Amino acid sequence: MNRQRMLIDLDRCVGCVSCTVACQELHSTPAWSKRMTVHQVGPFGDFPELAMYFLPVMCQHCQDPPCLEACPTGATKKDENGLVWIDEEECTGCGDCVEVCPFHARFVNPETELAESCDLCSDRELTDGQPFCARSCPAGAIRLYDPDRPDPESARLLESAGENCYSLAGSRQPAGPVIVYLLRRQAWHGWPDSD
Repeated sequence: MNRQRMLIDLDRCVGCVSCTVACQELHSTPAWSKRMTVHQVGPFGDFPELAMYFLPVMCQHCQDPPCLEACPTGATKKDENGLVWIDEEECTGCGDCVEVCPFHARFVNPETELAESCDLCSDRELTDGQPFCARSCPAGAIRLYDPDRPDPESARLLESAGENCYSLAGSRQPAGPVIVYLLRRQAWHGWPDSD
């Protein structure tokens, strides 16, 4: 079983949005359409003791995805590995899935009139086995790994993080969250829901 997971090291992320731009380039999406958005969380604390971090947010591949339930045609699917994806053949572009996503990680592309979200670059033959966002990150903050057989760097990062592994999707998935955030140097403040 191929249980690919995304590891995002927030201690390394500098908020440059290279991941967002690379994703847009790979998927040929309009400038305002983003499968990944980088949010600033903070600053927190009192001067001079301030802290903040940058949080790349994409589809979290939730355990119980609201987009799956909201889709009237069944175009939104979840595979046996926990990845949530959109079947373009069945999508009508109604936008119901976009409305219910708690992370604002979906949009209807005005050019294709279809819903889109992060699918961890299912066309990875284009990107050397890593999503384009990971290959484009100058800080090395993003990486795809298999939790059953993590590469040496992912294993080292996970070990060094210990309990400092977080998930925006809230409840842990049976096989672990698909998107794992590491934050070791400061307190986790979670999702900056900014409606």
